[in-house]
Order: sequence, then C-alpha cells, then structure tokens
Amino acid sequence: MKKWFLLVAAIWLGLYGVTAQNLVLGAKIPDFKLARWLTEAPSEEEKHFVFIEFFYSTNPVSVERLVLLDEWADRYKDRLRVVVLTKEDSPEVAEKFRLDQCRYYVGLDDGGKTFAAYGVQYVPYGVVADRRGRVVWLGNSAQLDEETLKKLLDNDLYKDRPLRKPPQKGAQ
Repeated sequence: MKKWFLLVAAIWLGLYGVTAQNLVLGAKIPDFKLARWLTEAPSEEEKHFVFIEFFYSTNPVSVERLVLLDEWADRYKDRLRVVVLTKEDSPEVAEKFRLDQCRYYVGLDDGGKTFAAYGVQYVPYGVVADRRGRVVWLGNSAQLDEETLKKLLDNDLYKDRPLRKPPQKGAQ
C-alpha cells in the first residue's frame, strides 16, 4: 500500500512540476493579454530588452521595488523597457505607481491571463527578454540586481546584427 501511495504521489508531483513553470530560458515570451495600459503602451516598433515585473500591492517587496524599477527605466532607457503588470484595478493601487511620474510602463492584466501565461506563482516575479523576445532571465525579481541586469544587457548576442521584421502575410 505504501509503495502504491508513493508511486501516485511521485507521478502527481512530477506532473505538477512540469506545468508549474510555463517559461524556460531561450523560450519566446508570451504576448501580454491586458485589459488596458495604465500608462502609455510601449512601442512595438522599438526592439529593446524588456524586463517584466509582476506586481501585487500587498507585497511589501513589490512596492519597494518600484523605486528601483523607475531608476532602471531611466538609466537604461536606450536599451531596456521596464513593464510592471498587475491584476489589481483600483485607484489605491494606481497611486502606488505614481503614474504621472513613473518612467516604466504599467499594464492591467485581463483577468490574470498574462500572469497565467507566464506561470507566475509568487511575487515579486520577473522575466527579462532580449531584443528578439527570448527569455534570458526569470525568477524572483528581488534576486535580480543591477550587476546581473547590466551583464544581460551587455551580452546582447544580436547587438551588432539588425533585427529583421517578419514578412508581411500575403507578401511574396
């Protein structure tokens, strides 16, 4: 009986582990499924690194990080777009972002669809994607320090190569 229970538990844990994280290094990041942008939307024409921070207002670390994210958005504005995503739609939460002053982009997730697509299980959680939209870092964003971010930006494998636009549908 114990062996049967252990086997079922191992299978269940194995299956959970496979589905617990939706992203891996090198994978293309999912599109945002947002109800709306609380700030202006980032340009889709510009190809920069993107740092996506998943935010929840009752998490003190998430709130404290907003100052740092604003600094990074300014310091690396020529190479990095900082995007903060939240599921909370209230004036009190919007005030935490200081929308009239922030230099990062803020989006309101549409019913948690983007959080689910990224496999977010906790906050703060972050993803860094390169100019081609491929994951180069992911995890507890409180562990992402400026030195690591700078190394990621400096190791852009495609910095000397122009990015090709995908062919238009129907074009020959």
